[in-house]
Amino acid sequence: MFEKILLFRDKLISTFKSLNIHDEELSILSAITLGDKSLLSDDTKSNFSAAGVSHILVVSGMHVGFIFMFISLLYNKFYNRFFRGIVTVSGIVILWLYALLTGFAPSVIRASLMFSLMLLFKYLGNKYRVIHALFFSAVISLLCNPALLFNISFQLSYLAVLSIVLFYKKLY
Repeated sequence: MFEKILLFRDKLISTFKSLNIHDEELSILSAITLGDKSLLSDDTKSNFSAAGVSHILVVSGMHVGFIFMFISLLYNKFYNRFFRGIVTVSGIVILWLYALLTGFAPSVIRASLMFSLMLLFKYLGNKYRVIHALFFSAVISLLCNPALLFNISFQLSYLAVLSIVLFYKKLY
């Protein structure tokens, strides 16, 4: 299965090339959309790092959020419970396929778990609480891979979202 995902990622990179996207632009595009940093040159990495924007080259929960927005638009087009169920299931599958495609970065896992829960709760008609989903996703992630607790990407991803959840209303 993972080999098929890697083949699909290579096919997407070939598609980028067929659109006349080459060299540095291709390496940056594949890094920010697919999480594939293998094409990035040392110069590109050091330039982004020196500018203090190397985080741009990392796939994050924001990318998953864009996918979720598209799924939500589809979901809101249907009022029939059957079709909403199809959109819910296919939406969750799409979120997790993207997570697999990007290599399961901690922030992508967090966002995929949280958005999957949001879709499920929306379908079931239950109230969705972001703070509960955040902690649930952290527990699930740590149960699957306890070493993530010491991963800086994991820590920053959860702290960033926790800060947003706790302080957004007060700052707004």
